[in-house]
Amino acid sequence: MDKLEIKNWLKFCRIGGIGSSKILKLLSIFGEFKRLYLASDEELYRTRIFDAEMISKFRKIQIEEHYIDDYNIDICEKENIKIIPIYSLAYPQNLKNLPDAPLTLYMQGNLELIKLKKIAIVGSRESDKKALNWAYDLAKNIVRENIIIVSGGARGIDYQAHIASLENSGFTICVLGSGLLRLYPPEHRVMFDSIRKNKGLLISEHAPTDKGGKLSLLRRNRIISGISDGIVIVTSAKIGGSRTQIEIANKQRIPSFVPDKKLNLFPNEGINEAILQHKILEIKDYKELLSSIYKRGSVQKTL
Repeated sequence: MDKLEIKNWLKFCRIGGIGSSKILKLLSIFGEFKRLYLASDEELYRTRIFDAEMISKFRKIQIEEHYIDDYNIDICEKENIKIIPIYSLAYPQNLKNLPDAPLTLYMQGNLELIKLKKIAIVGSRESDKKALNWAYDLAKNIVRENIIIVSGGARGIDYQAHIASLENSGFTICVLGSGLLRLYPPEHRVMFDSIRKNKGLLISEHAPTDKGGKLSLLRRNRIISGISDGIVIVTSAKIGGSRTQIEIANKQRIPSFVPDKKLNLFPNEGINEAILQHKILEIKDYKELLSSIYKRGSVQKTL
C-alpha cells in the first residue's frame, strides 16, 4: 500500500457519518478503495449511503491539503508504525466484523501475532495483591502454552499480564488509548519498550502523537476483546473501565471469564454483578480457561 493510497484513505475518513459497516458495504460495491475514492457523484449517490451533502463535503476534502496527514504518514514511516485501513489484509478479521470497528489501526511491532491464538487479561487498576499475583500466574501459564496475551497497558492487572508474558518468554499485544508516540501511562515506558524489543505488538486507533483521553481509554476496550479468542476480567469495581469491558465483551459475544468468587480477589463488585447478569463463567486456573476456549484443536507452535 503506497503513500498516496494511505493519504487518500485518511482523507476519506474525514467525511463523517460513515462508520465501519457502511464503509465495508461501499468497498463491496466498488471492489477496492481506489475505485471508491475515484467514483463519480452519480456512482456515490446510487449507493444510497452518500447523499448530496456528503458528496459535496467529500469533494472539498479531496482538493484540500491536510498537512497533518502528511506529517503522520512520514512519522509512521520513520518510527516503523504501520497504518492499517479496515480493508487491509493485515486488519484483524474478528475486529472487522464489529459494528463499530476502528476505521484505521496503527501497529508497531510483530503484526504476525494478530493471526495467532490470543487471550485478553484485564482488570482494575486498584486490584489487591492477591489479584495481581493471580493475574500474573494466569498469564505466565497461558504464554507457556504458546498463546498470546492481550491487555491494555494500564496500571494493575494489565501491567501484570504484560510483565508475566515478557518474563516468561511469551508474546504480548498492548492496545493503547493514546497514540503510539504518546504512550500512556508514562511510567510504563520501560514495559512498552520491552514489548517492542521482544517481538510484541503495540496497537492504537489514534494517530501517533494523539494523547487520547478518558473516552479513548474506554473505547480501546472494544479492540482488546475484539481481537481476542476470549477474555478474563480478573477484578472490577461497580463502575469503571473493567466494568465497561465486561459489557463490551458481552455485546461482542466474546467468551468471557472471571475468577471463581471463592478466590476472593478484590475489587469484585462488578464481577459479582456480571455473573448474575450475563452468567459469565467462573474459572479457578488456566486449565479451565483453555479447555473452555479451545475445546478442540491443538495449541499452536511457538513463533
